[in-house]
Amino acid sequence: ERGVELARLRQALSEGAREGSGLREPPLPAHLFEGFSQKLTSAIIFAMYEASRFGSSAVETEHLLLGLMHEDKATVDRLLDSDLSEDSIRLEIQANGPAKSRGPMNLAHMPLTDQGKRALVFAEEEARRLGHEAVRPEHLVLGLLREEGSFAAQMLRERGADLDRIRKKLFEAPPAS
Repeated sequence: ERGVELARLRQALSEGAREGSGLREPPLPAHLFEGFSQKLTSAIIFAMYEASRFGSSAVETEHLLLGLMHEDKATVDRLLDSDLSEDSIRLEIQANGPAKSRGPMNLAHMPLTDQGKRALVFAEEEARRLGHEAVRPEHLVLGLLREEGSFAAQMLRERGADLDRIRKKLFEAPPAS
């Protein structure tokens, strides 16, 4: 609807993640974004938008969480056994998140922080571990939780998120193809 071409976006995300931040760890596999579902790709696009709104020069885990809330709130609520609001997450980020300096923001080349990169790599690992073909929003919830020191993981844990419980839910009720 907004003129985004999926193939170009995936390439830009992959290149930006590898080059834009100047950070080397962890490298993102070149094929990573190819296995993402449309909903997860949309969540990442929205996370980039949120990062720019917060004045961040990179996509942080909290922006990825906001992207998930925006694009697939029902899945996040189901996995956490709660009813979160996008606005409450946004307010918590504003109140408690790391201070950002406003600088030039280019959505086309918005890099991921190391924590954001690891969360995406963990999401791909979780999808494979569960035997799922595509990396979906539910896998990113697991990836965010596995990035234990991140602000998103902290917010999820404060809301009762448990890695093993969520894995069990996904194993018992796999996503529709």
